[in-house]
Amino acid sequence: MNSLASYKKRLTRKLWHYKTLRGCSVCGYKKHGLALDFAHIDPSQKSHWMYKNGPVGSGMGVLVSRIPKYGSKLHKERMKELKEEIKKCKVLCKNCHVVETYNSREMHDGHSLWKQRQGIVKETQSTLDSFFA
Repeated sequence: MNSLASYKKRLTRKLWHYKTLRGCSVCGYKKHGLALDFAHIDPSQKSHWMYKNGPVGSGMGVLVSRIPKYGSKLHKERMKELKEEIKKCKVLCKNCHVVETYNSREMHDGHSLWKQRQGIVKETQSTLDSFFA
């Protein structure tokens, strides 16, 4: 494994450790960082990088993947970007995150929010209910 891949793996494990120390803010789960998510308090404030792979998936993983070699100016900028994104979040276990996303209707509006972030549409009010109306 090259040094950059090794660094990103260590960074990912540090993020897991951070999430484990915080635990789920709803149910308190804190057994393993992989089962914990950074959940945006206000989904409309997500960085456009969070939608690189569409409206689903791990946006934080995308931000970690963008971090270049340690010590470079770009490294410092991208680490700052990652930290700023984490500050917009709370820690939730995967179960509580899915339930919260569903209850807030973000799950239903995720695609339109993704399109809005990509500049495909200005602003739409698409919901699952309106789709089947």
